[in-house]
Amino acid sequence: MNAARTEAILNYADAIRKHVGLDGYPLDMEEFIIRLGGKTTKREPQRPGGLEGPDSRLLPDVEKSFIIDPRRFHEETFNRYNIAMMLGHLLLHTDYMKEKSLKSEYRADVFKGGFAYHEQKIEADLFAQSLLMPRDVFHEVAEKHFIKEYCLYHVGNIGAHFGVPPRIVRTYGRWIATFKWNDF
Repeated sequence: MNAARTEAILNYADAIRKHVGLDGYPLDMEEFIIRLGGKTTKREPQRPGGLEGPDSRLLPDVEKSFIIDPRRFHEETFNRYNIAMMLGHLLLHTDYMKEKSLKSEYRADVFKGGFAYHEQKIEADLFAQSLLMPRDVFHEVAEKHFIKEYCLYHVGNIGAHFGVPPRIVRTYGRWIATFKWNDF
């Protein structure tokens, strides 16, 4: 993904968050989806570490403009992130914005593979990260959790602030150049 596309996705996530008008951290993704005119399903969480069960997917709906049917996990931070990532797929990789509704099912199949899907996954991940951790706020929170004695950031505390897993904090911090790629 080139720098212009990266910047466009970061700005788009900020614009969507401002449009919805839901503030606070961690972001309530269920309410966020409702305010956008959609809904989420509730499934039983999969067993820890497992990839069995249906993939996350987007579904058309007659009552709502879309349904996000995410794979569920036992840890809420993963659920929040997964819903935000599926929203990224909806807004970036379907005709939803043009049609104002979802016409067919979209699956986030982790085993689909291929370069095109890999690129879509990276874009949806970046959208989710930016939606849950806006760049300007991320920088402020990261600075509060910088440990000078060790010259490192406490990614667990940053993740707790935004309600996302630490590995997501590390990746996003690298994308937006708060962290160096060789940190951690």
